[in-house]
Amino acid sequence: MFRNFIFIFNFIFYISITSTYAESIRLITLEGKNIPVDVVVNKKQKVPTIIYVTGLGGKGNEVSKISELFMKNSLNLITFDRNEIKCNGFECFKTVGQRSSSGQLIYDENEKETAIENILKNEITTVFNFVRDSDWYDENEGIYVIGGSFGSWLSLGILANKNLSKDVKGIIFLSPSVAPHKSTGKYANEIIKYNKLTSYKYNSKCLGIGSPNDKLFPGATTEDAVEFLKKNLPCTSFKKLIINSNLHAKKLLINDKNIQKLIINWINN
Repeated sequence: MFRNFIFIFNFIFYISITSTYAESIRLITLEGKNIPVDVVVNKKQKVPTIIYVTGLGGKGNEVSKISELFMKNSLNLITFDRNEIKCNGFECFKTVGQRSSSGQLIYDENEKETAIENILKNEITTVFNFVRDSDWYDENEGIYVIGGSFGSWLSLGILANKNLSKDVKGIIFLSPSVAPHKSTGKYANEIIKYNKLTSYKYNSKCLGIGSPNDKLFPGATTEDAVEFLKKNLPCTSFKKLIINSNLHAKKLLINDKNIQKLIINWINN
């Protein structure tokens, strides 16, 4: 039943008045990677489940600090840290890429596994399997993914994977780093990877949140990425929100109450 993972309890508490159940566990991935996962769910009601997929740096559990807000709005929240070497800024392109056979983050000209595929088959598949095998999960309510920054590339990988995407009702591209139309030099072929991941129509709705003040690389912002995704992504629907913040991905989600409210309303409506 538990497929390719086991879990070790660090702490558990149950609040009977609010029906909130919270736990910090550790899961083991297909390749034996040990990852911490924070789980905050409603044990008495069937509600949608949010999975936060973080960007470079791999520390997604920081988002669990706002889990109470999601619970108050009848949403489960699952966050996780990836098993990766600690990194900062552009050095993460190399350190995260090195977890794959190609050594590449997004695209390899020889079609070897990149970090996207490695993360999908390890952390993301393991977390999805855990959610689906849990007694509190309801497939009718489904899964909503928030992909922050590079997590938006991973979200495209989720949508392109039929096993992962079958329960996904919606994707939020939060400060997406997906701007292959503006990538140049050794990153110019990222558009090939994008086209591969978006080669068929998705069965989920999409929301993109970006800012002209949030710079990805010279000549590209998260606003550019959102505009590109809205124009080219094969979602059932695509809502865009352009803001003026310079906060990026999980920092934006954790600190901006308006963004929190908009995401919650979008999921619940």
